[in-house]
Amino acid sequence: MITEQKPITGKEEKETLTPPVRALSQFYDAFNDCDLNKMTENWAQAEDTSMDNPLGGIKRGWDAIKGVYELIFNGPAHVSVE
Repeated sequence: MITEQKPITGKEEKETLTPPVRALSQFYDAFNDCDLNKMTENWAQAEDTSMDNPLGGIKRGWDAIKGVYELIFNGPAHVSVE
């Protein structure tokens, strides 16, 4: 079997992707564009939504998670993910 590994960058043709890969592509698209509106559409707005990352630690609820992205998007460094 031959496997191909291509990075997900957010610039993929979303219609061709499986739902989990599409969600990941949409996340990277929002993150790389520093677009808080796209990020809001990508995340569940429930109180039990949680995120754990090196920059913000564990955050629960969209408002707390959103605050981490606001700091990243408005900070002096440009961060790109894939």
